Amino acid sequence: MILLPDAEPESFRLLATFRLRAGDSDGAIEAARQFVTRHAGDSEAVGLLANVLMHADRDEEALDEVVRFLRDTKGLDEGGAGFRDALDLLEHLVRSRNAWQQFVDRALPLLDVRPKVGNLRALYGEALLRVGRAVEAGEQMEIAMALAGSDPMLRYQLATVYRTQGRNAEAVELATGLAKEFPGHHGVQALLGETMAMQGRRRPAIKAYERAIAILAEDATEAVRRDDLRRRIVRLWLSVGEPEQARDALSTLENPASIDALELAGQVALVLGDYPDALEFAQRLREGAENGAGVRLQAEVHAAQGDTAKARRLFADAARIMGNQVWPGAADALYRGGDPDAGEEILKAWRNEEPDNPWARFRLGQYLERRENFRQMEKELLEAIRLNPDFAEALNHLGYSLADRNLRLPEALAYITRAVKLDPWNAAYLDSLGWVHYRIGAYDLAREPLEQAAASIPGDPVILEHLGDLYEKLGLAESALASWRSALASDPTSHEQLEAKIAALDDGGDRDTP
Repeated sequence: MILLPDAEPESFRLLATFRLRAGDSDGAIEAARQFVTRHAGDSEAVGLLANVLMHADRDEEALDEVVRFLRDTKGLDEGGAGFRDALDLLEHLVRSRNAWQQFVDRALPLLDVRPKVGNLRALYGEALLRVGRAVEAGEQMEIAMALAGSDPMLRYQLATVYRTQGRNAEAVELATGLAKEFPGHHGVQALLGETMAMQGRRRPAIKAYERAIAILAEDATEAVRRDDLRRRIVRLWLSVGEPEQARDALSTLENPASIDALELAGQVALVLGDYPDALEFAQRLREGAENGAGVRLQAEVHAAQGDTAKARRLFADAARIMGNQVWPGAADALYRGGDPDAGEEILKAWRNEEPDNPWARFRLGQYLERRENFRQMEKELLEAIRLNPDFAEALNHLGYSLADRNLRLPEALAYITRAVKLDPWNAAYLDSLGWVHYRIGAYDLAREPLEQAAASIPGDPVILEHLGDLYEKLGLAESALASWRSALASDPTSHEQLEAKIAALDDGGDRDTP
C-alpha cells in the first residue's frame, strides 16, 4: 500500500496500527511520526508515537517525544485535557519502564518551561529520590507541595521522600495527617507504621501496621502483603525486648513455611533461648534455600551456647556463601556468647583479608571501642576515613567518641561537621554535633541540632539525656526535667544516673523563664 502525499492525516494513524500488528516496527514508527506532524499539538498523536516506540523497545526516544511535546507545544493549556493526558503518559512511561535516571536527565528544561505544574515537579522529585539524590528530591517535593496545596498523593510522596532522607518528624506529621483523612487506606497506615518505626516509636508503629492488616483482611489476594506487615511487627516486638509478643505475631502468618518466616522464627527462638527450636528452623532453612541464612543461624545458636569453635566453623561456611558481610554479626554473636576475643579475631582476619575495605576497618573499630581499646579504635577509623574521605558513619563515630570522652574537641567537631554535611538530616549526627558543642561549652550552638535530633527520634534515651543536660546549662529546669524523665521512660536501665540528675534539679533548681 502506497500513500499519496495528500493522504488524510487519519490514514497515518491507521497505517501505524496495521504495520505494528504486522511486525513492521520501523514502518509503524514512520507512520506515527507522520501522524504527529499532521496533528501538531495533539496529545493522542504523541501517545500513539510513544506507544509504538515503546513497543519497539525504543523507550528513550518515546520519553524524548513526550517531554518535547510538553515542553515545546505552544499554547498548550496546563489545565486542559490534552496536557493532562500527556502528563499521565509521561508518568506511565517513567514508572512502567523504570526510566527514572532518563527522566532526571531531561527534566530541567521541561521544568523551566512548566515551572508551576505540581505533578510534574513531584515526578521529578520522585525520580531524584529513586536515583539516590534524596536532598534534591525533598526540595523538589516541597515546591510541588506549595504548588499543589493539599493533594494527598503529593503529600504521600513527600512523606516517602522525608522518610528516606531521615527527616522523620516531617514524615510522621504528613503520614499522621493522611491517616486521619484516609483511615481505611492500607498504604497510608503502612506508611505511618514505617515512619513511626524510624522515629523509634515502635509500639505505635505496631498499631499502625495492625490497622493496615485489618484493612487488607477481606482481600484474599493480599496474603503476601499481610504477611510482610506481620513480619515487620515481629521485628518491632523483638526490638522492644518482647520476644513472647513476637512469637505470638509469628503464629498469625498465613505462610509460616516461607523462607523469610523461617528465618524470623529462628531468630525469635534464639532470643527466647529455645535453642532446639532455633536449630530446627535453621535446618529447615538450609533445606529450603541455599542462601546461607540457615548456616548463619546455626552458628548464632552455637555462639549463644558458648560453643565458640563450632560457631566459628559455621560462620566461615556462611561467609563462603554470603560473603564477608557475615563477620560483623558473627563478632556480635560471639561477644554476646561470652567470647569477645573470638569476635575481635574474626574481624581482624577480615581486615587483614581486605585491608583496603573501609567497612572492614570501620566494623573492627566499632568493636574495639566496645572493648574500650580506644587507641586501636582510632587507628582503624582513621584508616577507614583515609580510604573513603566521605565515609560519614566513620567520621561521626570517631568524632562522637572523642567528644564523649571529652578529648581533642576541635578535632571531634571537624569530623562531626563533615558527617553532618554529608547527611544533614541524620539524627545521630545531629546529636553528635550538639553534644560536641555542649562539651566545648557553646551551649547556644548545641541547642538547634539537639532539638532537631530529639524531634526526629523522640524516644532515643541518649539524645534525650543530652538535651536535658543542655537545658540544665541554659537554666531551663522544667525542660531539663522533662527531657530526663522521657529518657528514663525510654530506657529504665539507666535509672541511677538519670534519677540522680532529676533529684538534684527537682529539689532546688530554677524553673524555666517564660
